[in-house]
Amino acid sequence: SPGGGGIERLLEESPSISGKRQKLSRSVEVLRESKETVARIMDRIGIYD
Repeated sequence: SPGGGGIERLLEESPSISGKRQKLSRSVEVLRESKETVARIMDRIGIYD
């Protein structure tokens, strides 16, 4: 049954999943920073006028 083996499969995959999660949170941080940078540049250029 897929339900029974699901938890075991999750436990087996957890190292790679945690690696993916670390990579994801890192790229989210980079995205957030670049978003702030873009906003600052837009403010300077005055596109919002």
